[in-house]
Amino acid sequence: MSIYNALNKNNNATSQWRSLLDENRVKNDFSSFDFFEKLNFQIKIENSSATAKKQGVGQLLRRKVHALKRSVFITPSNEIFILFNTRDDRCIAKGAQKKVKLALNVKTGKICAYKVSRELHDPKERKAGIKEYQLGLSLTGSSLCKPIAGSLRIEEDRIVYLEEYMPFGDLTHFLHQPIEPAAILPLAVQMASTSAELHAQGYISRDLKPANYFIESMDQGIPKIRLGDFGEAVPISKETTKKQKPMWTYGFVAPEYKRAAMKERPERAAAVAECTTEKLDSWALGMSMLSVFHGNLGGFIDSNPQLTAFLNAEDQDAFIEVLLNDSDWIQEPENKNTIEYVIYKLLIVDPEQRWTPEQAANYLNSIEIDPFIYAPEISQQSTHSEEENHPSDLVPQEHNDDSFEITFDLQELIKADLQFDAHIYKN
Repeated sequence: MSIYNALNKNNNATSQWRSLLDENRVKNDFSSFDFFEKLNFQIKIENSSATAKKQGVGQLLRRKVHALKRSVFITPSNEIFILFNTRDDRCIAKGAQKKVKLALNVKTGKICAYKVSRELHDPKERKAGIKEYQLGLSLTGSSLCKPIAGSLRIEEDRIVYLEEYMPFGDLTHFLHQPIEPAAILPLAVQMASTSAELHAQGYISRDLKPANYFIESMDQGIPKIRLGDFGEAVPISKETTKKQKPMWTYGFVAPEYKRAAMKERPERAAAVAECTTEKLDSWALGMSMLSVFHGNLGGFIDSNPQLTAFLNAEDQDAFIEVLLNDSDWIQEPENKNTIEYVIYKLLIVDPEQRWTPEQAANYLNSIEIDPFIYAPEISQQSTHSEEENHPSDLVPQEHNDDSFEITFDLQELIKADLQFDAHIYKN
């Protein structure tokens, strides 16, 4: 099967790939696939495929080492991926622990995320990275992001693996603009239920935040999301969490956890383990909802001075310590059929009274919210079409959203005579 046919046998996949890159980037990344014509490249692919299958470990053909235009990744199941965005300025996402790039499966035409850790010189850090990959594989359900089996590659100082790709970015896209009223309840339900699903499988995230809710698709302005990035997740077990170093995300830490983490040794480990429960994620879920729906909750925020002070605080983590002695920092809303009420229940200072994400999800599924109560918060300029609501994370900053509309003829960019032997595409 030719590269051309592999990329074009699925029109939807081709269309999806077209929507990701503007004309100039396509010319740069697809100008020619002549790297497949390199001397002995066919042999390298076959040998790497055989090695991957025998060892059960993905094989990486680095472009610099093998004089290629693009690096290639081969899994034990004989899936072949072309790696794009290999330069730092082409990453689609960057974090403290890893960079995220794009990869293209030449057999299916589907896009996936290619995650590369930062340099890991400490064996404990490498072990943690491997554990994150293995945890992702063990998770089930359609609302959690998962890595691709057999794609883990342990380099000398890095860990790389492939993961399902969420093409519409994450919920940080909504932080600075009101959300369409009709989307508020469906989105809140998903935020709570995805967190509850992780708990049902025996893990606490410890890192719930809008950036870790990924948008898989958009349906009439309503995002379908998945929860991902489980690098800080721990089992729901006090014996296990006693061995974990205290960790929290700025602005999303629960008061009781912050207090426990500030204790001196040896009391600290036991105190942190004691409060590392589903209620820890509850607080982060409440803060995430507050952040995502901020543009629709002006009246709720203004009526709670302590909440306003927290949101405006230069050091929100320090402000959290004040809440330990202020159990009524948020007033209970009179209207219980609102997102505000759910946020209130998730941000109760006393963890014994605080809702779990499962309780929040069940409650949200049981009520009806009148979207018009949020309509006054929406300015006329905030009403967008579905296409305008798509995050532009995948488009370089110098380009605007118009680049999504640019089309091109993929046939002119891929040489039809670039072929692999048919057996390379067999499972």
